[in-house]
Amino acid sequence: MRKISVVPLIICHLLWVHNIASAQMKPVQATIVFIKGKAEVQRAGEKVWRPASLQMALYQGDRISTEKDADLEIRLDDGSIVKLKDRSFLELYAMEKQEQPLASIISLKLIWGKLLGCIKKLASKESKFELTTPTAVAGVRGTVFAVFPKGIAPN
Repeated sequence: MRKISVVPLIICHLLWVHNIASAQMKPVQATIVFIKGKAEVQRAGEKVWRPASLQMALYQGDRISTEKDADLEIRLDDGSIVKLKDRSFLELYAMEKQEQPLASIISLKLIWGKLLGCIKKLASKESKFELTTPTAVAGVRGTVFAVFPKGIAPN
């Protein structure tokens, strides 16, 4: 009878567990790259609004608001650009990625207002870019798009 060594089995099991753990999604940041007019950011879990500034990092759960005649551009981790027009309110609902296999999940919620996007082609079939509004949900795989709902922002 042949003896089977358990050491190779243990090593294989540890490598398999490590691969699963390393494939978990990790949060990413976005950056404000342009501001015209008054815009504010509310950090996830906070009640206080602070003035938006150039090169300000934005994270999952942050909310962005623009006043009348204001514009704000956000550069996402993959180089995509999202432009928030005046009197708009956006929540960065999910912003995560993993390295192996390469995948990202970006989910934005436009509560009200207008948004323009120039989204890079997604890295893999597992990647997802989603925009939700009060009346629609759109999945984007790499394109230029605009969302201009009929209603206006609340006062």
